[in-house]
Amino acid sequence: AYTNNGIGIASIGNNIKLNGYLTPTSGVIINPFPGVWEASQNNEPVVSISAASLACPNGIENIVCLEENEQMIMRLVIEEIVSKGTLIIFDVPNTIVTDYDNLSYANIPGVIIVGAVNKDGLHGPTGSHHNSNIDLCAPWGLMPVANSTVISPTGPMYVEKYGTSYATPMVAGTVGLLLSINPCLGPQDIEDILKSTTDPIADAATFPGLLGTGRLNAYQACLAAQTYNTYINASLTISSNTTWSSSRHVYGDVTIEEGVTLTINNGAVIQIASGRSIVIRPGGKLFVDGGVITNSCGEMWEGIIVQGNKLQRQTLTTTDNATAMSPYQGFVFLRNATIENANKAIQVWNVEDGWVSQDPTDETGGTGGIVRALNTHFVNNRNSVGFAWYKNIGLDGRERSNLSYFINCEFKMDNNSLTAFPVAHVAAWGVKDIMFRGCTFENARTISADTADTKLGSGIVAIDAGIDVNDIVPAVNQDYSTVIHSRFVNLQHGVFVSNTGSIYRTKVYDAEFENCLRGIRNEGVALSEFVGNLFTMGGNPAHITESGSLWDYDEGIILHGEMDGFVVEQNSFNRTGTNTISFGVR
Repeated sequence: AYTNNGIGIASIGNNIKLNGYLTPTSGVIINPFPGVWEASQNNEPVVSISAASLACPNGIENIVCLEENEQMIMRLVIEEIVSKGTLIIFDVPNTIVTDYDNLSYANIPGVIIVGAVNKDGLHGPTGSHHNSNIDLCAPWGLMPVANSTVISPTGPMYVEKYGTSYATPMVAGTVGLLLSINPCLGPQDIEDILKSTTDPIADAATFPGLLGTGRLNAYQACLAAQTYNTYINASLTISSNTTWSSSRHVYGDVTIEEGVTLTINNGAVIQIASGRSIVIRPGGKLFVDGGVITNSCGEMWEGIIVQGNKLQRQTLTTTDNATAMSPYQGFVFLRNATIENANKAIQVWNVEDGWVSQDPTDETGGTGGIVRALNTHFVNNRNSVGFAWYKNIGLDGRERSNLSYFINCEFKMDNNSLTAFPVAHVAAWGVKDIMFRGCTFENARTISADTADTKLGSGIVAIDAGIDVNDIVPAVNQDYSTVIHSRFVNLQHGVFVSNTGSIYRTKVYDAEFENCLRGIRNEGVALSEFVGNLFTMGGNPAHITESGSLWDYDEGIILHGEMDGFVVEQNSFNRTGTNTISFGVR
């Protein structure tokens, strides 16, 4: 539409910008993909490509000039681009073209193929290409567009054009509107909205299955964007049992009150905005049953806060975690879940009270919450789980082990991480016997000689806390060939434990430590047991920042400080790399 100043053409929306990218050409052959890759590296949310009408020398359209193996490579490249958050829009040729229908990347979610209709909503009169790859159609002209002063330096400012090259920008502009409504929509979200809000094409019956879902309707798409996947724009209090079985975006804190459960089912992806949390009050419960809790808009969310009653014991109403409640403590049960891209994925204390006093009679701090995780993935969190000072005192006055545990869970940091400084996957202060069975703690990011050891992160850090690490042996026939060992991979410390006056012990049995700069480091924790572990050392290229210190080596087990005895036996030490000097036990 023309602006009201009588001079120019209006932008599609406020603060929507258009950037151009060069693409290499050879004669009539054009390769748009280097420009697409550059745009994705610049975090452009949408790329519109109008290049399909340029023919290859053999008459086949340029995008399918690629050999079959090149097509598959290009598919992998486009999958990578879309996975990073860039939507790609392609046009089709202006004429019917043989052999144009085998695009390897056409069915990738987040890639949109656009066909054409005329101003009357008909496809046939356009004479343009149609096939089963088309996702939707858009008007192709005649419409006023800015004229090229290079091609026509003395020509008019605006000219009327037509073609599929002008249909794709119509879709791209609509995407700009959708992102203005909700900047957190991903490529798959946008494709779903556009295709579900199209209008019928008048002559679609003449081209069955060849025109996608219909003609673009920008207005209906914008309406759908306001409610897509359920948007929670303010803080939400869960005051009755609630189940989320579909995906949603959350822009406020979610608070789960006492006596109720929020269940997040398999297939639901909950995207939470930066700085926002899920808070579980004492007596409340979060049950993630196959669901995913992740970040929104490329920024880390804060995490789950599990509040408890420091002066009350831990107890559950039943042995079935799915239905159990804790009368006094907040409770998180994760089964086949994924928790990712959080600053502190799970904090087991009341953050509002600040740091927790070590005094067991000081009721501030809100510690005592229970976390149980089975087959769960903790991915790219700066810190996955944190426990703070709490004694689980039974009715008989004796301290019991903490009821929290992690079984067959993955704690992982990879190259998609949003933080450059991981802390520890699990950190515990002043709690007894947190149990880990068959869990993996891994830094899977690219590591080089320029990587400082402080950027590797640690597996488990326990200060005045007891931890219990072991493997999983199948109950049936005790088949040791299928044992799931706990693993610590490419970390600064696999396990770091320190004592400033507690009586809690650390036990690590049958674990595998692969290229950790320090496998197990014990600073004064008495009566600890490190038995049957396998240490593979020498293959981590990261440099140690404590140069010249006692720790300027790869080390399997470090025993440092005063302690009243320990058990270190049946451990194996292998050296496979040559990066540093390695010590087994020191």
